[in-house]
Amino acid sequence: MNLVIIRGGRFIGYNTDWVGFRDGILDGLPGLPLDDVVQFGGGGAGSAVAYAMLSLGASRLTLADIDPVRVEELAQRLRDVFPAQQVDTVSTRDASPALGRADGAINATPLGMLNHPGAPFDVAELKDGAWVADVVYFPIETELLTAARERGLKTLDGGRMNVGQSVEGMRLITGIRPDAARMRTHFLELVAAR
Repeated sequence: MNLVIIRGGRFIGYNTDWVGFRDGILDGLPGLPLDDVVQFGGGGAGSAVAYAMLSLGASRLTLADIDPVRVEELAQRLRDVFPAQQVDTVSTRDASPALGRADGAINATPLGMLNHPGAPFDVAELKDGAWVADVVYFPIETELLTAARERGLKTLDGGRMNVGQSVEGMRLITGIRPDAARMRTHFLELVAAR
């Protein structure tokens, strides 16, 4: 939950991150296969992203994390909500087979942020035609996304999730859906100015 609205004296909690990531995928990677996805990171952002991927119909989601207990707890919560879909867990060290078969891979870890340089996986392990998404938005162009584009893979930057969750938050608060494309343009201008 990242948004609380008070209505009629009641506190109502929402998670706009999953909606933001879902809408980012739909807008930024339209029509690409989502059947088999590998996600690195099972924390707060990772929980929202995993929910979004399963809501989009991913048949198989493999969660890779350095904390096996945390990621298995997340996987079990997701299995309870999406019983017809397969949710696997793997350590980050053992994710190569999953990457090799995946339609796409997602970074939902802090790796790639200004104070956490690097990438959670090697894009060379992905099959041709796979896609790569990142939740990191500062910098908007992460090492992971640069490597993926250099390999010719489609990419989705973290700004899509950030703008998408803002759009959803404004809609929930005001009842009006703001212009997402205009917000993204302004967001990219602000990020570039930093």
